[in-house]
Amino acid sequence: PPTTDVEEVADAINAVWREYEASQIAGDPDRWIQLWADDGVQLPPGNPPVVGKEAIFARASANMDASEVNKFVIANEDVEVNGDLAFARGNYEVTVTPKSGGDSMDIDGKYMTIFRRQPDGSWKIYRDIFNSSTP
Repeated sequence: PPTTDVEEVADAINAVWREYEASQIAGDPDRWIQLWADDGVQLPPGNPPVVGKEAIFARASANMDASEVNKFVIANEDVEVNGDLAFARGNYEVTVTPKSGGDSMDIDGKYMTIFRRQPDGSWKIYRDIFNSSTP
C-alpha cells in the first residue's frame, strides 16, 4: 500500500522542490511543468486563478521569457499527509533579473501547496498558493 509516512512524503516533496528550483534557474518551462498534475490550479497573488496544466505552462513560459531566475530556494516549514494528498507550507526566496535590462529583484515569500499522489506513487503539485513578503 502507498506510504503515509510523513518523513518519506516530505522527502519526496523536497525532491519536487529541488527540481522546481533547478528548472526555474535553467529557464526551462517544459521541465518545470512536469512537476504539475494535469488538473493543477495555481493561485498567484493579484491575479485570477490559473486553472489546468496548459494555462499554468503558458503563464510560467511568459514569466521565464521575461525574467532570468538567478536564485530560487524553497524550504518546507510543515508537511502533513492525508491519504493521497499532502500539504506543504513554507517559505521561498528568489532573485530575478528582467531580460530587458534593469536591476535584479530579491523576493521572499510564503506558500501553501497541496500535492497529490499519482498512480505511479510520485507526488505532483495539485494546488498552489503563494505570496510575497516583500513590499
